[in-house]
Amino acid sequence: MLSNVCSTRVQCDLLERTNRTEVSVGLVNDFHTSSDEDGDKLVHHNQSECGYGQEIIRNGHKVAGKLPGSALCERCKDIAAGK
Repeated sequence: MLSNVCSTRVQCDLLERTNRTEVSVGLVNDFHTSSDEDGDKLVHHNQSECGYGQEIIRNGHKVAGKLPGSALCERCKDIAAGK
């Protein structure tokens, strides 16, 4: 059944996918930086609102996954805890 918001099946499917994505905003797949800007600290990120993670993405240094022995970024922990 088509809604008042969309007039074609394609529009409705796109709207539905977009709404599902908006609900899950916040938690993203783990990633870390390809640069050594963090020095000896091995951290990874998993929150879209994390400023440190956003900077890594803007600088083009995002690498998918976690490094062995890396800890979750403190800011990502705070965001997940609602702080």
